[in-house]
Amino acid sequence: MSNFTFKEGNQKFIFKSSWDKVLQFDKITDYKNISNKVTCTKGVDFLGIFQGKKICFLEIKDFRKELKKSEKLENVDSLCINVAQKIKDTLAVILVGSRNSTNENEFFKKILKNFINSNTKIFCILHLETNNKLNLTTYQSKLKEKLGWLSCKVLVVNKDTFPPDLDISVEDV
Repeated sequence: MSNFTFKEGNQKFIFKSSWDKVLQFDKITDYKNISNKVTCTKGVDFLGIFQGKKICFLEIKDFRKELKKSEKLENVDSLCINVAQKIKDTLAVILVGSRNSTNENEFFKKILKNFINSNTKIFCILHLETNNKLNLTTYQSKLKEKLGWLSCKVLVVNKDTFPPDLDISVEDV
């Protein structure tokens, strides 16, 4: 299988060969159609399936250009609520898309099929870049709390702490 490469902000994300398919979710037609009709709809940056059936929701937040070293990142609670809402809305788009999509119908059906299997691993990842040293475990604990309704593995990472077993590399561009 080939790599999937996407630019998001000032970074390039390379999803390597263990990834079956990856979408830059908030750019796809199905998401745009729904978010144009329901204006508060949010979506994650990337949605993918890897190693055959693992589902991954990936949200990118890069505050390096927006914040000076002396400035603080937005409230942990607010950021984690925002990410949880994006995952919730992404699930709604997948559900509707599995029925009505003319673009990603089969991919959405595969995600749903895997999703209802209780043995499927679901990863919800917040990729967080700032100019300041952050305690990522604080963000990870709060995000895990906000995603308590979803049986998933929650990770908060930056380009230097991405787990190698996820087979994603991140480069600044």
